[in-house]
Amino acid sequence: MSSIASLIASRSSFARCGHALPAAISQARHAASPLLSAFGSAARAFSSRPLWKGAFVDAFLQRIKNSGGSLNGRKIWSRRSSILPEFVGSSALVYNGKTHVRCRVTEGKVGHKFGEFAFTRKRRPHRAITAKKAGGQGKGRK
Repeated sequence: MSSIASLIASRSSFARCGHALPAAISQARHAASPLLSAFGSAARAFSSRPLWKGAFVDAFLQRIKNSGGSLNGRKIWSRRSSILPEFVGSSALVYNGKTHVRCRVTEGKVGHKFGEFAFTRKRRPHRAITAKKAGGQGKGRK
């Protein structure tokens, strides 16, 4: 097994010598790739989950995917579920802990989690900035 690993590691030296890698080695290297073939190499690069398990998708979303149904207008509580290529073009309502936030699924979001696009905290500007905009004197002026 270690000899196969060393051959894969020295793949560039094989290419320089004009030799091709044996078919068994190239197949062994990409054995888990069909699991995430829909996500592409970019998704495999930042995936913290083992490749043999595949992407996590909640059972509710898995049923929608298998039946070929639409995700439009559906409420999703599973923020940890991955966005699949089948969901591109639809928009879902993702729960942020208080309300459901509309999330339009695009190609760039494939492989990410639904929770990444439904923020759980409000963005508030700094108080000093709001006081100046409101016409207040601000700090240090009289």
